[in-house]
Amino acid sequence: MCPAFWMPNVLNAGDNGHAEIDIMEIPGGPAFGNGHTVYGTVHTRNDSHGYRHGNLTLPDSYFSGNYHDFALLWMPNNLTWFVDGNMFYTTAELVPNTPGRALLTRVSGNPTCTHA
Repeated sequence: MCPAFWMPNVLNAGDNGHAEIDIMEIPGGPAFGNGHTVYGTVHTRNDSHGYRHGNLTLPDSYFSGNYHDFALLWMPNNLTWFVDGNMFYTTAELVPNTPGRALLTRVSGNPTCTHA
């Protein structure tokens, strides 16, 4: 299972754009914290342009045992991610300047959230 709250196709005018902003993504598997780590990421459309991300690892069953608030504060010059009102990452790089739409998804059968 890989729950995610994300925004696809968020672009910057005049550059190659961004593929997405992950407001929250909780992948499974040992390489990703076994479902105990939440990630907030802004991806570029082209992997060679990079990405910026932060993460927060919490105690066993923290995410599965309760309801939680996940948020992204999108300001003109920075992006800031929160879990339950607590900031866990902020960046002033790769900040999109066009509106986007939010999606809630849950990927089954691919516990690491990879797209292989």
